[in-house]
Amino acid sequence: MIMHLLFDEKFSDYVITQFASPEMKSDFVLVTPTRDMRYFHHIDEVRVVNPRKEEEMQKLLADIADYKSVIFHGLFNSWQLWLLKRWPQGVKKAWVCWGGEIYGQRDLQYSFFKPITKMAFRIRRLLHPEKQKTDVCPKEWIQTMDYCLCYMDTEFEYVKQYLQTDIHHLRYTHYSIDETIGGLKDFRCTGNNIFLGNSATIENNHLDTLYKLKRYGIGERRIVIPLSYGEPWVRNMCMNVGKRLFGERIKPLVDFMPREEYNKTMLDCAVMIQAHLREQAHGNIVTGLWLGMRVYLSEKGIDYQHFKRIGCKVFSIEKELRRDNKQALMPLSEDDVMHNRKILMEVYGKKQIVEANKRIVNELQ
Repeated sequence: MIMHLLFDEKFSDYVITQFASPEMKSDFVLVTPTRDMRYFHHIDEVRVVNPRKEEEMQKLLADIADYKSVIFHGLFNSWQLWLLKRWPQGVKKAWVCWGGEIYGQRDLQYSFFKPITKMAFRIRRLLHPEKQKTDVCPKEWIQTMDYCLCYMDTEFEYVKQYLQTDIHHLRYTHYSIDETIGGLKDFRCTGNNIFLGNSATIENNHLDTLYKLKRYGIGERRIVIPLSYGEPWVRNMCMNVGKRLFGERIKPLVDFMPREEYNKTMLDCAVMIQAHLREQAHGNIVTGLWLGMRVYLSEKGIDYQHFKRIGCKVFSIEKELRRDNKQALMPLSEDDVMHNRKILMEVYGKKQIVEANKRIVNELQ
């Protein structure tokens, strides 16, 4: 059997949906200090462990020894580090890479910032040195993982190079294209607004994009910025700078929204700009491409390399988001939309995702 270690996060329900069938040979443990959970709904299908109760954690540690493998879904919590320091021999460790565990390491901190964002981050550090984050999971403990579960080859190549270990790759994603798009499978974007970033995290490089759009000139278009999760100071900075540059044309999304409702906000947008250099916003990019948006990514970014590698029609922020490009803020042509949809279905179709999950179970067994 395989144990999945979960915490109260919006992806956890999808994990149970994917691995709950008997053939998947999976047990689920939700580690949380409270039963007042925001995201988790499959509470009857999991064992709940309180990380603040040592006897419960000791029992969990003892039970881990009976499993072939354990999958950590993200590495962000102190209780995960507690387990790793006491890990029983012979039990394989697999880790679903969410990105932040690697990209948030202090020695990489400035690697993913564009110039204006880098300046803002340095000012933040000078004004509030007491608020600097520490590595949630130190690199030396991530290096003990046997497997990295992520979807993109480009991301795994980056992670393996950074860790300098013999970690193995298992292909995994939280949603198929059907789950990502939901009820909008037959819809196309019809508006002319701009969708910017995916969260209130500094690596989105919001400021660089906002100033670039100000120089470009966007007319009466609105700029939709998802800011419902991340860091409050980044959220406030984006809202303040956005309002100063664009006034009421800035539309921040500050409250958590169900996926269907969130996706519908994209229908009013012709363009998506994701200026991060690390892997991020994968579901947003897939949704934008499916709906026919002109998706701009940074040429230096892991996502740009991935979508180019699989053949999708995506665009370079650095080279193609220019004032003299008359198509720069226009949605994709019908031919380009159908081209992208064909590729996305071949890569992220439900059948492909199910088969990939079966390979994970077979390998970890």
